[in-house]
Amino acid sequence: MRQFRHHLDIRRGLLLLSALCIAALASVALLDVSQLRTAILLEREMMLRNAAQTALGVAEYYAAQADAGRITPALAQSQALAAIGTMRYGADGDGYFWVSDDAAPVPKILMHPIVPAMDGTTPATAKFDVATGYRVGMHGTQVATDGHMNIFTAQNLAAAGERGGVFEYRFPKPRAGGGVTAEAFPKAAFAVRFPRWHWVIGTGVYIDDVSAAAWGYVLRSLLVAGAAVLALLALAVFIVRRTTRSTSTAVGTFAALAQGDLTVRMQSGDDEFGRVMHSAGEMVARLRDAIGQIRDAATQIDGSSAEISAASQSLAQATSEQAASVEQTSATVEQAAASIQRNADSATSAEDLARQVLGHAHDSNAAVDNAAEAMRRIADRIGIIDDIAYQTNMLALNAAIEAARAGEHGKGFAVVAGEVRRLAERARVASAEIGELAATTVGHADAARRQLGELVELENRNCALVQEIAASASEQSTGMVQIAQAVAQLSTTTQHNASSSEQLAATAEAMHAQAQRLHAAVQAFRTGAAAAAVSVPAREAEPRPLRAASGAFVRF
Repeated sequence: MRQFRHHLDIRRGLLLLSALCIAALASVALLDVSQLRTAILLEREMMLRNAAQTALGVAEYYAAQADAGRITPALAQSQALAAIGTMRYGADGDGYFWVSDDAAPVPKILMHPIVPAMDGTTPATAKFDVATGYRVGMHGTQVATDGHMNIFTAQNLAAAGERGGVFEYRFPKPRAGGGVTAEAFPKAAFAVRFPRWHWVIGTGVYIDDVSAAAWGYVLRSLLVAGAAVLALLALAVFIVRRTTRSTSTAVGTFAALAQGDLTVRMQSGDDEFGRVMHSAGEMVARLRDAIGQIRDAATQIDGSSAEISAASQSLAQATSEQAASVEQTSATVEQAAASIQRNADSATSAEDLARQVLGHAHDSNAAVDNAAEAMRRIADRIGIIDDIAYQTNMLALNAAIEAARAGEHGKGFAVVAGEVRRLAERARVASAEIGELAATTVGHADAARRQLGELVELENRNCALVQEIAASASEQSTGMVQIAQAVAQLSTTTQHNASSSEQLAATAEAMHAQAQRLHAAVQAFRTGAAAAAVSVPAREAEPRPLRAASGAFVRF
């Protein structure tokens, strides 16, 4: 890749760009074919759907006439079939409709305006087993077949939706002089149901011209694009030749500059390269001026090195004092961080305890609910006992009556029946008291459940508050740790600055030698008297400020 970039000059780049443009146009054209074909097919399907809806409207009209009592249902169906059979659409008026019932697997043809012989028949022969696919609705999932499904079976499957559907098949075309072609052509059709009369209304159109129409449009587009590409190639050749001449001149000029000759003249012009050369000429003029200023600056640097050494000593003392202060601050911050961490741990423990209390409250609430439910069941069982006591009382009463009828022989039995009645009455009274006690207990249990619910809600709020306190304490702990780290880093930086200020004095001594070498280096550039005459006047060199370790500026 690096070798490719090395050999890709401006001329090759422009030619490569032109080739990429041509390839892009060809790719777009191929993509347009598929998109145009899809758009044309969708347009045809929309036309078929609108036409089928129109025929459906005719059937609904005659059904409404029958509902109003103006005609009989049989006459309404007959007139609707006749009206739909005469309907045509399309530029050539060759679009028509057929009607079948919705029987399965193959429906019966009720009306076919082109082939009347099919009326009343069931087209179940192999001639009609040519359906290639169908989908329910305009935007449903396409279901592909093996190409041997009956056309009208696919029609009824596509029309299963509320708004109808599309189905596709291959069928011969009618010839102009009569008969049909030997070859089968693709055809798209749309079917819609009329559930009231169990009708399915269908219509179709051949789509073998869709691809040809799409390619025709794309070829016309390619002709226009080809003319544009030729113009682009001509412009690219012109730009390449002009660019080559300009770059050759620029390469020679900048080669002289690379040798240190600042007296070269830059040829300017009105194009981009001319403006670049003009800007380069101004840059060379400023460079000549800068070299003169560098000579003066080298002399001043030598004198400033002694002052820098003295200032570095003062800076070292100040940074040492600052380092001691930062260490004290770091110790204080560490103590504060430890205290905040203890608070955070305590808040976390409180949060765990609140969660345990909340869990016990939930368990207690569930236990009270269970107790209330058990008391309700006891109350239900007491009601059963009350019923048994009542029935026992009735049986004892019947026994007493029978004993009275028996006379002397039933006296003993009457005594027993009376005792049974008294026992039943006592059982009834006891069951009533137990029922009242159970109801009272259930009421108390419900009150306890509500109070526990309120306790759970309060504990939830308490737990949320404890979580917020724990989160805040954790954030404070994290912040203090970061502050401690920042203070420690500041201490390290301050100590480093103290060491750097000591090295600054040694650097000042080396600056004198660097200034001498700088003066020797600028002598390698040839400026010339003529170039100096047009150069920008030299400015008086000013002493440069030195940035101290603390961020302030120290001017010498």
